[in-house]
This record gives sequence, structure tokens and C-alpha cells, in this order.
Amino acid sequence: MNTRSIYILLTSVLFLVMGCHSKNESSTSSPKNDETVKPSQSNPSAQSAAYLIQDSIFLGIHIGTAIASLPNKKIKKATLETGEGTFQVYDIISDKGEKLGNFLPDPLDKKRVGDIMITSPLAATKEGFKIGTTFQTLDSKLKNIEVHGSEIESKTTVFHGNLGLQLDYPSATYDLDKNEIPKDSKVTQIWIRRKINTNPY
Repeated sequence: MNTRSIYILLTSVLFLVMGCHSKNESSTSSPKNDETVKPSQSNPSAQSAAYLIQDSIFLGIHIGTAIASLPNKKIKKATLETGEGTFQVYDIISDKGEKLGNFLPDPLDKKRVGDIMITSPLAATKEGFKIGTTFQTLDSKLKNIEVHGSEIESKTTVFHGNLGLQLDYPSATYDLDKNEIPKDSKVTQIWIRRKINTNPY
């Protein structure tokens, strides 16, 4: 199986997990401190967001961290049932009880944090990108933008560093021309990716 096939397979599984509703099962652990977005005159969207999305960390949860080492308040063990099977995830909960997203255990080491998915508009990147940001905004602020569709799930994702910003525009074309994407397409989920084919620890 070549690298592209592996990428498409892993991405498809992530899209299935991100697009399903989770069922809470039990509480396990949580981050120590909320990370707030500092107000910025240049990024008005960041001013209205409460939590910062970074390249490998969110709400104190770092990709590669041992899940058992996380404090016991803000993550809840959950199960996602999809057409492809049942997946275990951990919902991420803020101090105020808001569900902000979830994370998958690392498929190479299920005791560690894998990919993190943010689904709440209360969180934003340092550039101010968040749920609801338009593709026009992404395209105008990002250089050398990378966009791919999903051949199986028909999802479109904009890649920015270690982040994947999923849009509400459906496409099954992997090598997608960004000019085909409507400017008013909006971000629906933000994905913090673990590094594939490298040791993130």
C-alpha cells in the first residue's frame, strides 16, 4: 500500500469519527488549565474566542501525552458508532461544562493522545480561524494553501501546518482545485493532526 493510499484511509476514518455523535460512557481525565485566546487587534475573530487551538495542543491536551496522566475532570470517555464500526474517543469538556471537541487514542499506541478534533466555535487558532470561518478568509490569509477532497467520505479539508480545517463543501477529488470551492464555504471542524510516519514523542 503506497503512502497516498495510507493517507486517504486514515483521513477517511477521521472524517467518519468527526462527523458522528458521541455517547458519553465514563469520566477519565482532563487538562489542568484552560488556554484562552489573547485579544488581538489584527485578529478580531480571536478576540471573541475563549480557547486557543495550537499546532499540537488544545486545552492542555498535547498529542502524544499519556491519556492516564491527564487530570480527571475535563475529558469523558465516549463511543462513536459509524458504518465502519465502533470507535473509542474522549470528549473534551471545558471548566464551564462546554463540549469543545474530542480526541482519538493514537492508533499506534492507544494509551496516548492521537488526533484532536475541535467542533466548538468557542475555540480559535492564533490567526483567528474557527468554526464558521469562510474559505475566502482562509484563502486570503494563508500562503501556498493546500486543499484535498476525500475520495471515500467526500469531504474537503484545508491544510495549514499541522492543522486540517474541514469545510462544508463536499468533494471526492483528492487533487482538488481550490478555485472550485465556493468562497462562502465554512469551516465545520478543525483537526490537530498527529505526525504520520514520525515519532511524535
